[in-house]
Amino acid sequence: MGDEENRPHPHEIKIDQGFIRELPNRPQDLVFVESLVNLGLGMDVIIAVEGVESEAHIALLREMDVHYLQGYAIAKPLEAEEVADFVRTLVLGSEDTDTPLLALYRHQ
Repeated sequence: MGDEENRPHPHEIKIDQGFIRELPNRPQDLVFVESLVNLGLGMDVIIAVEGVESEAHIALLREMDVHYLQGYAIAKPLEAEEVADFVRTLVLGSEDTDTPLLALYRHQ
């Protein structure tokens, strides 16, 4: 086996909330976050970011082409039984209560 076969191949980079929440107070962290995002995009891996708590965070991270955002700006923590209704409402709108969640799944 060659060295290439033995190297780990990450599938996701998850950026900790500590780097995101403090961006307004620590703009130097922006360079670090952008570097991680660019590294992940260059490696063709999924980029997920925690600590997204404002519209400004959402706008900035969408501009960077981040795949997944997690934080209070998206939703407060939900009880397990609330998740299905939240996803249905977010994706389909509040009028559609009959579509099963499996119908929303899209394999990438």
